[in-house]
Amino acid sequence: MSSFKYYRKKKSLSQKEVGEYLGITGQAYSNYENDKRQADYETLLKLSELFETSIENFISNELQPEITFDSFSYALFDESKELTEENKKKLLEMAKFFKMQQDDE
Repeated sequence: MSSFKYYRKKKSLSQKEVGEYLGITGQAYSNYENDKRQADYETLLKLSELFETSIENFISNELQPEITFDSFSYALFDESKELTEENKKKLLEMAKFFKMQQDDE
C-alpha cells in the first residue's frame, strides 16, 4: 500500500475528498497513490498538513515507520549528541532505570 493511500484511509477520506482539498479531481489524486504521477513539493506540503504527518513519509511513496519527537526528546538529543559513547550508554541505562521505576509505581 502506498503511503498516500495509507494516510488517506487513516483519516477516513475518499480520493475525491483529498482531490477536492488539493484542488484536483479524485482521479488525479489516485495517480499519486498508484505511482502514475509524482507529487510536487507544494502538493506534498498540503498532503502532509491534511494527513498530519511529515513530507518525508511521502518521498519514497512507501510506508516508513513514523517517528515523532516531542520537545523533551529534541532537547535530550541536542544535549546528548556530543557525549562520549560511554556517557551515552550511561544515559540510556539511566532512562531505562527511570522507566522501570515508573512502571513499578
